[in-house]
Amino acid sequence: MWGIISAIFFISWLTTFILLRLAPINSDHQVNLSCVYQIKKNGSRFIRERQDSLFNKGMVYPQLLLWMLSLLPFQLVTKYSVYSTLVFRILSCLGFVVFLSFLYRYVSFDYEQFMIYSSLLYAFLPFTFNTRNAKNGGLSGRGLGLFLGELFTYTLLIYVVSGNGYYLLTAVIVGLFIFLSSQFAIQFLIFDSLLLSLFFFDWHITLVPVLSVLLFVIIFHKYANLYIKLQIAHKKMYFNVLSESPILKFKTSIWRQLYRDFWLDLISVCRGNAELMKLMKSVLSNPIIVVILGFPVLVLILIHISTSSQIHFISDQLLQSTGLFVCVILIIFVATSFKKTRFLGEPQRYIEFLSPLIAVLGVLLFSDYPYLLWASISLGVGFSLIQVVVFWKFKEVTSGARKFVNVRVFDSLIDELCSKQNIDQQNQRLLSNDSHLVKLLLNGKRKVFWGPAISNEIGNYSYQEIFTYPYLNEQLIPYLVKEFKINFLILDLELISDYQWITHNSVYKLKLRHELPGIKLFQVELL
Repeated sequence: MWGIISAIFFISWLTTFILLRLAPINSDHQVNLSCVYQIKKNGSRFIRERQDSLFNKGMVYPQLLLWMLSLLPFQLVTKYSVYSTLVFRILSCLGFVVFLSFLYRYVSFDYEQFMIYSSLLYAFLPFTFNTRNAKNGGLSGRGLGLFLGELFTYTLLIYVVSGNGYYLLTAVIVGLFIFLSSQFAIQFLIFDSLLLSLFFFDWHITLVPVLSVLLFVIIFHKYANLYIKLQIAHKKMYFNVLSESPILKFKTSIWRQLYRDFWLDLISVCRGNAELMKLMKSVLSNPIIVVILGFPVLVLILIHISTSSQIHFISDQLLQSTGLFVCVILIIFVATSFKKTRFLGEPQRYIEFLSPLIAVLGVLLFSDYPYLLWASISLGVGFSLIQVVVFWKFKEVTSGARKFVNVRVFDSLIDELCSKQNIDQQNQRLLSNDSHLVKLLLNGKRKVFWGPAISNEIGNYSYQEIFTYPYLNEQLIPYLVKEFKINFLILDLELISDYQWITHNSVYKLKLRHELPGIKLFQVELL
């Protein structure tokens, strides 16, 4: 049995490794790497302010993973941190096996079959290999957040089934680490705890996030106060300002995207006014479609529950409890799927935290329906492999970040130019009409025109005036260059409608230093 389970997870880990090798590094990877450098420079202590941003400098990101990496040689981190997702994937799988071992005492099911089938369903959930997820595109705290979110789920489920209060205390400790590790996992912890306390009529569960945040504030007093303040500012900014801004024009209700926007876009394609590939990418990125393709076992579970008259939720405590946990996460999915709540993150990512329980529920529910069990396993394995193969074959088309990879050549070129002109790295100031480009050039030393959305004021302008996600208002570029004393300007030519205004004006002179297909690097001389 253990040989089969080891082989299952090894193939899953190998698939993850191949995916990480294929996928281009996204801009968030460089943002996190820059943070690691700054934490290391700060004596491997948490930082309160970013030194590489020209505005909104408050450190809004959780820092536990970044701090751990700062303890290692930075060259090692630079070379291998892209595989951090694989490390946490391995930990998640090992944690799942331990969880199954704890859970089996409550299962009236053959031990070997329970372990093997559950492992198959969990190891090959297609959403794990989704290339649009930041954890599969470089250094990201999402892998650690997912691992801790799963541990949190395990402790709460075992508490509910066993009634042992020690598991609730364990959940509090896990919650503390979540507050240090992942913004999204914090939201999951809070929403999940509140709803579970209502479903199970157990107010003790609501104490978990309360006690976790109390521990967080007590142990990390100064950092915690600033972090909570910045998180509140971040959420208020998105809800009050950016929800009605062009920056979130694509963040409409996921339901409207299917019943309205899809058909309007299809008409445009038929009329020749839009590209079919863009329409397909838009449809496949809709959270509802992502869940259907990424969690096929969940779809079969919902179909089975809605059509079967022999559901045993009432008589089987584990089945009932697991089912309620999954119901809660579906409620969270729906609640975060509307335009006004999209600022709370991608709805499908909440479901990912329940991946282990969805796998267990599938095995328990389909124990008397082997054809459904094997259909779930086959769809999971099939969709996972198809997803990786399609990405491998069409990675130039499916990855928007691919065209930006070559921008990294600007990194050494800028350093070389500044060295000849006696300009320190700390005095390098970069701006681009596409914020993804300057994020790719972060190194912890130079400063770039980028920052998190925690304040609406950026110099003499507002966030709304400057950004039309993720691009800059090109009419303001000359004034921003002057106000923030920019000395290097990177232009993505595909996004520019008034090239003459940006390159020839009374604010500065530009000298072309390097050119890539569709992208130019200029050195700026202010007039």
